[in-house]
Amino acid sequence: MDFDAEANLTQASDLFGGTKVRGIWRVTHKDPEGNVIDEDEYENIIVNEGLDLLLASTLNDGSQTASWYIGLIAEASPTLNAGDTMSGHGGWTENTNYDEANRQDWSNGSVSGQSVDNSGSPAAFTMNTDNDTVGGAFLVGDNTKGGTTGPLYAEGTFSTDKSPDSGDTLEVTATFTTSTA
Repeated sequence: MDFDAEANLTQASDLFGGTKVRGIWRVTHKDPEGNVIDEDEYENIIVNEGLDLLLASTLNDGSQTASWYIGLIAEASPTLNAGDTMSGHGGWTENTNYDEANRQDWSNGSVSGQSVDNSGSPAAFTMNTDNDTVGGAFLVGDNTKGGTTGPLYAEGTFSTDKSPDSGDTLEVTATFTTSTA
């Protein structure tokens, strides 16, 4: 029986190399007739509060957040920080210039292949202000439009800021994955 110590050490280091949690977001900007104006895909950060919640709800018998919601970020090129929470995020404010009464549901599909997304039901925001600035999106455990409560899980900036007009729609899809680093 051959024993390849180097191969076994490589396999062991791969196993203990860590885990990466990642979010990829896609925003589609459509005009009132449904024509695509722009599409953008970008990564986000999982904030510290989101990482703590992930560990607490899976490994420490913590409570799980049952529902998640997508909100929009108002600033052009907003500043994101790992320490951001809904009650304290200094680099951005929420954009509430859309017709819907609440932040939009993140209607997740099934977890498969270490991935989950809302591609079957993207969050759709019907904008109600002309030439508005939208610089990103976030995922939070409270649907209150403009609210400052609920756990903040992730936030991200668009690759290019959006300037939708009244009647335009922004459709937001988020995919979260985990992988061995």
